[in-house]
Amino acid sequence: MKPASLIPLALLLVPSRQAETLAYAPAPGTRLERAFLQERVLEMRDFSVVMNGYEVPSEYLPDLEIDIRSRTELRVSDEIAEVAGGRPLVLLRTYEEVADERSERVAMDGAESSSEEGTGRSELEGRRVRFTWREDDGAYEHVVVTDESASLPEGLEEDLDLRAFLAPGEVEVGEAWEVELEAFAALLRPGGDLAGAGASARA
Repeated sequence: MKPASLIPLALLLVPSRQAETLAYAPAPGTRLERAFLQERVLEMRDFSVVMNGYEVPSEYLPDLEIDIRSRTELRVSDEIAEVAGGRPLVLLRTYEEVADERSERVAMDGAESSSEEGTGRSELEGRRVRFTWREDDGAYEHVVVTDESASLPEGLEEDLDLRAFLAPGEVEVGEAWEVELEAFAALLRPGGDLAGAGASARA
């Protein structure tokens, strides 16, 4: 057998690299249960002080400890009523749970340490909100369905699907694309400003 006869067979075994489109396209009427849990821990392990352009030696600085912890839970029920153009045109969202816990401790030698703890629940809990896409404004209008007199935070966001991370067109396996910096806000604050409508809290 001639070596050249192996070439066509080798070409047939190489997988094709077909472009794919990563699109948001759920069927109208889709219902989803979503749950998010965020836990944040901020600890100060060391610090420095600069005075008149010179760093103050550590032996002249007090021992200072700062510990801040928070926990946020979000649970919603979504009904996607209408879809077009890679986004919901009408989405009904029920906020089943919006809870927050926070603790803060500050300790410094030579001074009395302080600590605070608190829990809170957003007034969004138990309310159903209708998000409607306004093409002229390029944004969503959100209205409370269960209580027309209730106010809503201006920073409330509809997108819990991270759609801003999708590629703008067809991509192949291994291909990279750019994502706007604003898209990462959805990772840090799912649902946007959930406390802006007001919250009940206790220490």
